[in-house]
Amino acid sequence: MEKTLNIEIKEGYDNQPHLIIVLSGALSDMSAYDFKSNLDQLINETHRDCVIDISKISDLDIIGINVLITTHLSLSRQGRQLTVVSQKESPADRLFHLTRMDKILNLKRA
Repeated sequence: MEKTLNIEIKEGYDNQPHLIIVLSGALSDMSAYDFKSNLDQLINETHRDCVIDISKISDLDIIGINVLITTHLSLSRQGRQLTVVSQKESPADRLFHLTRMDKILNLKRA
C-alpha cells in the first residue's frame, strides 16, 4: 500500500473562489501530520473556504480524520467552510460513517 501523500492545489470549484486540494496516496501517520502543517499555512494565506478531495486516497486512518476535523473546526471558527469530497461507499466513506464524522464534516460524494 502506498504510504506517501501526493498533494495538488487548484483554484476555484464550481466557479466559486475556493481553495481546492486534491489528495492521493496515504493520509495517515506522518504524512497526515506533515500535510496538516502545510494545510494550516495555506488556509491562513488564502482566507477562503476549502475543498479537500480525498476520493483518490488509498489509506486513511484516525490521524488523517483528525486532520480533517481540526481543519473543519478551525475554518468554522473563522466563518469559513471545509468540504470533503470522497468516493461514495469507499473505505474512507465507511470510516466517516463508523466514526460518525459524516455528521460533523460537510461531505460531498463523488
